[in-house]
Amino acid sequence: MRLITKERAFAIASQWGSFMHATDPGQCLYAFYVNDGRPLTEAHRLECLRWLRSKQTTCRSDREYDELMKLIRFMANTALRPN
Repeated sequence: MRLITKERAFAIASQWGSFMHATDPGQCLYAFYVNDGRPLTEAHRLECLRWLRSKQTTCRSDREYDELMKLIRFMANTALRPN
């Protein structure tokens, strides 16, 4: 299985962030450090994965679905950001 780079994951997360507002449950995607798409804690990882997986049925194109799946795989498998 090939993971995307942390830079690419951050870029994808940032794009999804543009669909959100302050009360959106997807606000977890705003918690990343600049140019670092790794989750901060296991709780942060689970919150991100829960939100990302909820978007699987609302993708508008195959490309969007593919990008979302790459981001989900990255979030599920990458190491936590060191403190």
